[in-house]
Amino acid sequence: MKLIEQVKSRMGLNIYEARIYTALLSRGICSAGELADMSSVPRSRCYDVLESLEKKGFVFQKLGRPIKYIAIPPTEVVDTLKKQAKQEEALRLSLIDEFKAAGLLPELQQVYEKGSTHFNQSDVSTLITGKNDINLFLKDLFSNAKKSIVIHTDAEGAKRKNKLLRKSAKVGAKIHAPVDSLKNKARNVTLANHDTPLRMIQVDDEHLLFFTTPRDVESEQEAAVWVKSPFAVETLRQFLK
Repeated sequence: MKLIEQVKSRMGLNIYEARIYTALLSRGICSAGELADMSSVPRSRCYDVLESLEKKGFVFQKLGRPIKYIAIPPTEVVDTLKKQAKQEEALRLSLIDEFKAAGLLPELQQVYEKGSTHFNQSDVSTLITGKNDINLFLKDLFSNAKKSIVIHTDAEGAKRKNKLLRKSAKVGAKIHAPVDSLKNKARNVTLANHDTPLRMIQVDDEHLLFFTTPRDVESEQEAAVWVKSPFAVETLRQFLK
């Protein structure tokens, strides 16, 4: 069951698709009825699920009657997923460039600046869920940092944050984690070997991001709270001294 959950979350499938693809991998070739029995997917849904998997590049039909399905090897599926992800990213970047080229950004910024007068921008917070969204948020925080970045994390977190810092941060960063060294350590990163239960990040004396879930949760269940509050950052700094 754990393998099916991993296939579901990491390959972008729903639970029925993950069950059928995993079942088909174990047999190589099967009819829809056989797959329904093996995977506990309702027969009424099985053909729709197989059609979806075929469009996504996970299975294909064997010619002839009765209709049977063959699993595409996982290595080929991963290559296809990587190509699709690159194409989707290129499309999104192209749409963003077109948006900027259309001259809409100054107009939107003006709308934002008028609206922001209605609330106190010095004390804002939000919940971010899913490891991918958290990493995207951190990448943006790091790339916009002007003074400093301080990170408290574990050994694995230190590796991931170092990778993000190497790609996006221009200012100095200090990582507190139970590690003596990091492979390909970013030039602007210094290490402090501390075994800490904390998982949080401070940026520019005003941004604070802390994780609200255990380290071992599934990627899509990971959650963090971001707070823009100089007071909260300073209070925490004094507490950690």
